Amino acid sequence: MEQKYLNVTDLCRYIYKSESYVYKMVGKKQIPFHKVGRQLLFEISQIDKWVKSGYVDVDNLPDLPDLI
Repeated sequence: MEQKYLNVTDLCRYIYKSESYVYKMVGKKQIPFHKVGRQLLFEISQIDKWVKSGYVDVDNLPDLPDLI
């Protein structure tokens, strides 16, 4: 049977991000997730769509050059 959901640890490995990043995105509701009791679950198909939609990683944007 194919895995349908990821926990936080598995998601971090899947998208190559830290746990703090994932929790920050969950807190801002900028990543699709489900909460079952105290556990966060991430549906793989929704995460794939989220990644393909070109989510913006605002923490890693380059600085803008000075124009003056």
